Amino acid sequence: GTDEIALLGFSLSRPFDRYIGKASRARIVAKQMVQHQHLIVEMLGYYIIEKPVTTAGGEHMCFATWIDECDEYFDTVHFPRILERNGCLRPGFYCLQGKVTVEHDYAMLTVSDAVLLQANKAAL
Repeated sequence: GTDEIALLGFSLSRPFDRYIGKASRARIVAKQMVQHQHLIVEMLGYYIIEKPVTTAGGEHMCFATWIDECDEYFDTVHFPRILERNGCLRPGFYCLQGKVTVEHDYAMLTVSDAVLLQANKAAL
């Protein structure tokens, strides 16, 4: 917790533990995405990187890669309207909501909401 951060500059404990409880209990993890095809779901993820894209109409959107609480990677797509509403992504833990799509056995979350979370103080 906080002693580890004060002494080492980082935590030895699982960082997701500080954010569990910030998302609903109905959330899924990456390995469950294929079974939730066409459904609206909630996921907890740590932002890794994004690939910005410009649409034919000149609007900005992006594809992003995340890691979930089971240490599995997953990808998301953020269309222009969502990026405008939620702002640019930055490093941190997010509660992501959206619809799961599957193409060629590969699942992706089409994001409808992305909320940057603050750590639970008790877990620090």
